[in-house]
Amino acid sequence: MQQNEQCIIVVTGHYGSGKSCFSVNLAKEIQARLKEKKSDLPVVLADLDIVNPYFRSADSEALLKVAGVDVITQQFANTNVDNPSIPGKLNLVFERKGISILDIGGDDSGAAVLGGISDKLKEYGFRHFNVVNFKRPQSENADTAYECIRDIETMARLPVTDLLNNTNLGEETYPEILSQSVGEAKKLAELLHLNNALSHSYVGEYPLPFDGDLFIMQNYTKRYF
Repeated sequence: MQQNEQCIIVVTGHYGSGKSCFSVNLAKEIQARLKEKKSDLPVVLADLDIVNPYFRSADSEALLKVAGVDVITQQFANTNVDNPSIPGKLNLVFERKGISILDIGGDDSGAAVLGGISDKLKEYGFRHFNVVNFKRPQSENADTAYECIRDIETMARLPVTDLLNNTNLGEETYPEILSQSVGEAKKLAELLHLNNALSHSYVGEYPLPFDGDLFIMQNYTKRYF
């Protein structure tokens, strides 16, 4: 299979950074853009979070399927059974053309799941988005976030290629919070030797939704109260 027939996007981040919410939004947006182009390329979201059983992209499986996105989950996802494993269907990511988004568990413990498939990802090509929320513990600034990302890269055996600044306080977020985070995001990008804190350009045939500085997301996180 030729490399340009595939686009594999890995999404990592610190606990509570919003990586699963980003993964769901990204999958829906890409699918919508492909429909506009009348493309029949499949979009797949694989939930590979083997750490956090409470907030995960698999919670949005019904929503994603309605949008036309294929979902790969663990056998016991959304159950009370604690049996972390890599779904066998993950091979589809490498066996067929299309766009695949891999939602990975938080921090280095979750990123370890990528170690066994890092060689394949490097062979086929990948983008590695790291989602950062500077309002979360242990990632309050560029320096602490940098250490967290380095741990993730080590366990995943994959370098981060793009940063997504998702600094927020949920419903308590106000514009100043976003503006205050820009400096830290730029500093973090410099520490990682990336050109932009948020990559919003993509060379290739697949439409990533980064036409400007902001990617507006909907909150699809399940509510418990």
